[in-house]
Amino acid sequence: ERIARTEINRAYNVARSEQAEDTSTRLKIDVRLIHRSSLVPSTRILHAQRHGTVHTKEEQAKWWDTGSNRINCLCSVSEVVYSKEGKPFDAGAIKRMLEQKKGWAKV
Repeated sequence: ERIARTEINRAYNVARSEQAEDTSTRLKIDVRLIHRSSLVPSTRILHAQRHGTVHTKEEQAKWWDTGSNRINCLCSVSEVVYSKEGKPFDAGAIKRMLEQKKGWAKV
């Protein structure tokens, strides 16, 4: 079960990351990835701390490839589009996610 969960989630997140990169390249817009932790009782602290933080595809991949971060991970990513001024178009969603993280007992 752990292997299946790891590989299915990896495939999903790699696909989202590649789609974000493709969209960014084709449309010439700045698309980054926001880390979404599951924030369930078994969530690892390092995963919860990352909830609501925005990263490049490379940064996110490097984090997942560090140690055992990807193993049995329930986290996901979503796309965040940035303006030419370097501001996210949906800053409200980022703010809400950061507030969710504060309410999580272990962070």
